[in-house]
Amino acid sequence: PILLMVALSVKTEFGTIRFLNILLCVYVLIFPIWPHYSALKIGGLPAINPQRITYLLIMLTWFFGVLSSPRQRYLFSARAAIAKPELFLLGTLLLWQFLSCFQSSTTLYSLFIFFRESILNVLILFSVMSFVRGEDDVKKVIRLLAWGAAVVATLTIVEGVLKRNVVAALLPVTSDYELWATAERIRGGSYRAQATFDNPLLLVDFLSLAFP
Repeated sequence: PILLMVALSVKTEFGTIRFLNILLCVYVLIFPIWPHYSALKIGGLPAINPQRITYLLIMLTWFFGVLSSPRQRYLFSARAAIAKPELFLLGTLLLWQFLSCFQSSTTLYSLFIFFRESILNVLILFSVMSFVRGEDDVKKVIRLLAWGAAVVATLTIVEGVLKRNVVAALLPVTSDYELWATAERIRGGSYRAQATFDNPLLLVDFLSLAFP
């Protein structure tokens, strides 16, 4: 079904760009709201949740779109030229992270984490550079991000008052990871809320990014 949706979306150049912008809006909205610790696990396959499905759709559509769309290639090259200093700093950081993997006692695992946490995030940055059409699209994404942050902040306040994760209480626990991720977070005698995120630190990171 995912490949069929991608195939239908890339029939026309403008259809691809419109579809990618819709997917981006969906991704930005569900990324904070859907609990990150709630996912479907089938055998030895990676866990599946709405964020990962939407990300996969964006990546596949973008890949096929870039191959077939001169407009997307032009947008990417034009915006990359404008953002050369920022991309240079990003490349330097990625190179430093990559080389640091070889200083680890578990090099292969460090390389896996580097790919999962860094490269995949950079790919979606590159994809956005090639299909966001202008200021209106950017404003729409920012509004959705703000709404998502407002929902998460509300859940955080409720959790802080009740001293329990109200989202996790509604979900079935189907794995050891979910049991760990939804366990009470108490440090120094104080309860630390996590809302829909895997831990309180990730919650703080998101809210610090979203609200400004």
